[in-house]
Amino acid sequence: GKTKVIIRLHRSLYQYYVDNHLPITIDLRLVNMLEMISILFAHAITYPTNFIWNSHPFMTWIASIKRTPHMLIPNGLPINKLIKGKAQRKRATAPYILTVGRLEYGKGLHTLVEAFTKISSKFPDIKLIIIGRDMKTVHENKLVNYKKLLFQYITKHTLKRMIHIYDQKPHNQLSEYYSNCLFYVMPASGHENHPLALLEALSYGKAVIISDAGGMPEIITHRKNGLIFRQNDAQHLATTLETLLSNRSLRTSIEVKNSKYRSQFDIHATASRTVTFYSSLETRTTELTHN
Repeated sequence: GKTKVIIRLHRSLYQYYVDNHLPITIDLRLVNMLEMISILFAHAITYPTNFIWNSHPFMTWIASIKRTPHMLIPNGLPINKLIKGKAQRKRATAPYILTVGRLEYGKGLHTLVEAFTKISSKFPDIKLIIIGRDMKTVHENKLVNYKKLLFQYITKHTLKRMIHIYDQKPHNQLSEYYSNCLFYVMPASGHENHPLALLEALSYGKAVIISDAGGMPEIITHRKNGLIFRQNDAQHLATTLETLLSNRSLRTSIEVKNSKYRSQFDIHATASRTVTFYSSLETRTTELTHN
């Protein structure tokens, strides 16, 4: 029969450029248009969050008219494998807050660094560890390395002893950082969809703080399995950091919940949902053919 095209909907390239304050070119607009056309002609669509589905209102309107089959299927991770890795690598270390991901404007690391600066004198023994690959951003009409901007801020506030930025690391090394952190922070803004780094933190049963950006509030419920702050609001994040640092019982209760909640993102569960959806498409095609 005819080959079916199934689209997995993520943040578009155009949305990525907007989030990261990168130049919007004619080429980019053309690519964005081609992406939208591919969605229009898809036989079916899956997406990890309702946010990203609703961020394309024209596309979703057309899909409803065409009655295009669509389904929310979260991203998945090999949870059991990660848990075993955690058990092998647990060790004592100085207390630190962790964030992992590309070093770029849309990840909101400048907000996190500013917020951490506000509470650093109150928690002098706590460190902030940032791990990721350096990317570009526009600053004062110039394309510059984002890490350079972070370093300038850290140096200005004499926080080199407390804030450490490391290059991107392989998964076997990241597991140690996830296992041993006090908690994980995802301070992104804009169209952040369903970040794997956040799921990895959950897979280690960690307490997490996220911004209210994008699809992340669909993963985390405030004060149940994490805390949520207003995106781009360094003062609100500082207050939220202080809450989780000061309240050990809250941290522990969130960790207990996430040790159970993480199973929802097991790759076998998401793969099973995907197979079920694909099979329903085959059934639907057969029914239409017979009718």
